[in-house]
Amino acid sequence: MAAPAEKDCTTYWANFVDPGGAVSLTVLFFALDDREAKYKAKAMVDAQGVDLWDGVRLIGHFPPI
Repeated sequence: MAAPAEKDCTTYWANFVDPGGAVSLTVLFFALDDREAKYKAKAMVDAQGVDLWDGVRLIGHFPPI
């Protein structure tokens, strides 16, 4: 089975949020759906939390570990 093409995916934003609540970095990435995007965003969490967005729609907040 072939890998999905970019055109089949949605662009998501992962905002890294520092302990003070400020966004320190934004990463754009592609995913097929919200489920895959949540999986990828959770994998990005470290000492900073991650807010996952699809445009103006907040999909989830993943606190720091």
